[in-house]
Amino acid sequence: MIDETQSPEVIKESAPAFAALLADPPQIDRMLAETSRSAGMNPAEAAEWSKWVRERLTRDDCAILRRYTGKNALTNYLGTLLQCLLLEYRAQSR
Repeated sequence: MIDETQSPEVIKESAPAFAALLADPPQIDRMLAETSRSAGMNPAEAAEWSKWVRERLTRDDCAILRRYTGKNALTNYLGTLLQCLLLEYRAQSR
């Protein structure tokens, strides 16, 4: 499970980065498609998973995205986050 708490300083510093990410839906779409393809999902399952991920990303005023600290590229953070969310999604689906 992902800890969604973070210090106010980290949230303030990372806010522009995840705001930029949310402003570029095609970037998220590409990463979702790539992750679902590499996981061997059929189109219906990929669409359901993508919807679930978007709900998780925006839950609690983007709490998961606020954990981004800026130590690495935002796309690296999101890629790792998508892999973790995929594991969580599959565990819940069983």
